[in-house]
Amino acid sequence: MNSRLKTVAVIVAMVTNCAIGSYAQADNTSPTEIRYKGITISPAGSFIAAETVWRQAAMGDGLNTHLSSVPLAYSNNAQMSEFQGSGRQSRIALKASGDVGQFMLTGYYEMDWLSAGVTSNNNQSNSYTLRQRQLWADVRMTSGWDFSGGQGWSLVTETAQGLKRGTEVLPDSIDPQYMAGFVWTRQYSFRAVKDFGNAISLGVSLENAQMLDPAGANLPTNLLYGSSGDSGGLYNPAAHYSFNPTPDFVAKIAVQPGWGHWELFGIGRRFRDRIYPVSGPPFNHGVWAGGIGGGFRGPLAGGRLAVGLKGLWGDGVGRYGSSAIADVTLRPDGTISPLHGLSAISTVQVRPHKRLMVYFNYGVDYAGRNWSIDAVTGRQVGYGTYTADMSGCHVEPAPGGPQSPSAPAGCTGNTRDIAEFSAGWWYQIYRGSKGNLRYGLQYSRLQRDLWSGSGGATNPGGGANGINNMFWTSFRYYLP
Repeated sequence: MNSRLKTVAVIVAMVTNCAIGSYAQADNTSPTEIRYKGITISPAGSFIAAETVWRQAAMGDGLNTHLSSVPLAYSNNAQMSEFQGSGRQSRIALKASGDVGQFMLTGYYEMDWLSAGVTSNNNQSNSYTLRQRQLWADVRMTSGWDFSGGQGWSLVTETAQGLKRGTEVLPDSIDPQYMAGFVWTRQYSFRAVKDFGNAISLGVSLENAQMLDPAGANLPTNLLYGSSGDSGGLYNPAAHYSFNPTPDFVAKIAVQPGWGHWELFGIGRRFRDRIYPVSGPPFNHGVWAGGIGGGFRGPLAGGRLAVGLKGLWGDGVGRYGSSAIADVTLRPDGTISPLHGLSAISTVQVRPHKRLMVYFNYGVDYAGRNWSIDAVTGRQVGYGTYTADMSGCHVEPAPGGPQSPSAPAGCTGNTRDIAEFSAGWWYQIYRGSKGNLRYGLQYSRLQRDLWSGSGGATNPGGGANGINNMFWTSFRYYLP
């Protein structure tokens, strides 16, 4: 090498060293972290995915299953299956952290392609839009205080280490909607946490609120509780946004007594609408709701087995269950009435081999009856009414015209519960300094039951349901 080439090589080396610093690990031939101006940067959590799903009953969904829209047994959709394949769950993650003495500063950004723009389709080029999953900043102090804010997992979501962001425990599932019964949201929040050693953590969080649209039969319409998004305000005009009077409030304690991780939490929510009566001036009506939840997760058999259980019970908490059945219904006078709700999930993980992890999940989301009589019309108003027409639940709808399908009719009961059982495995093809290559297979049985009504399917439990058997495959490469 002549002197000019040597000089160029030295300059390139100096520029590269200034740009990315030094690799933060022992083996510099395969770094997992990068040092940049005193900041540690890691892409851990990023992966490329090639995944498929087959459903016995067609839902018009991609990889993500709209759990509360399981087709009823005799609907047109239930007579056809569907297959979808996609790489949209591929993920880009970037974590930056810096130690400044008494503070540890962390920023995290995570995105995927599980969203659709107005031009997205499956026709020829599957061009889906980039989606913000998480975007938060965190300040952790040596005193045990931890403050963080941005978009991320709700404080109600199970964690593995105290209440620390980034340690959330999600159900083993290829489905991006996870599992029925899984308690979570992923929204803006600002939280404060205090760690007392490694055994106890206490936290509170203010989280972005959203009331799911009131559900039920014969609901009044003389009220205002939200509107479609204002595109000028950068909200989606095809989505509905509630006019929230307050954020949601979450308080939580996590305990690690020596075996397992235990949690107890509470949620406080406030709903509001503006009612326009037949006579008299309009007025605002508000109501508080909330719930209590908890759970645990722990290892058995020397770490080869892990079991977990988590649940949430309360009023107006449907949004926090993965099925998002409903939060509220309405009284005949337009006032809001929160629905009793329950979400619960149990999990088992088995590791028969260091490369293989087998999992089993069972979860359920439930919404209770809540109705009253309209004194003027005599009709039942609300959720799960006994007068709901169920006469057509056991008959496939006749064509709406010559050789054309029709929408289901005569089966108008509200959803009582959504239950899901899943089983699957992840097999590590390779795991080492060059990353992680793994293959997954999953089976799920999803069932939606309706509340009973009149005119046919009137037995307890509704007598009407939809069942969907589904299979997923996943082939993923994770960055080291």
